[in-house]
Amino acid sequence: MGIEKNGGLLIEDAPYSKLYFEKESQSISSLVPSQSYHLGTFSKTLAPALRIGWIRADKKLLEPLIAYKEAMDLHTNGLSQAILNDYLCDNEAYKKHLILLRKHYKQKMEFFAQSLDKILPAFNYNRPKGGMFIYGSLPNIDSSKLIDKALTNGVVFVPAVEFYGSDKPSNEIRFNFSSASEEEIVLGLERIANLI
Repeated sequence: MGIEKNGGLLIEDAPYSKLYFEKESQSISSLVPSQSYHLGTFSKTLAPALRIGWIRADKKLLEPLIAYKEAMDLHTNGLSQAILNDYLCDNEAYKKHLILLRKHYKQKMEFFAQSLDKILPAFNYNRPKGGMFIYGSLPNIDSSKLIDKALTNGVVFVPAVEFYGSDKPSNEIRFNFSSASEEEIVLGLERIANLI
């Protein structure tokens, strides 16, 4: 791999890696463990309010980060860490929780995708293999202008311009399917269709 030969570092930001629907993918950072950081979080899988993430890396890579973190915030919330530590003492409980969460999110994704196909058939996307989002595009639509109208109609999504380094208009949208009910999904997509 070129990164090993050239002495570079890989940072793999993988907050959704445990939310796969069928098969877990190998982390890219595991291919170059001495030259990579693997970033994860319990916020997407267990409890958003805990705000606890983690980094897996070679010890020589972690040591400077610890000093930087202490300079930035002195310490991660001790109560949140204690709660998480207590919960993770029963590793089987967390494994079972992840299985249920993946099953639930897959069902939500399938419903969202079926609703998209029916209500917004022009939306071009691929069904995700995990996570909590469906990303795609609408032809001839500026998603930044559409979100302004959608917000005034009680609907929210993330326009693609938020993910790019420019203000160039984009027709891409990221929909989140994790917390809305089936009724809310249908209502939201119908409102977007009416706006279009």
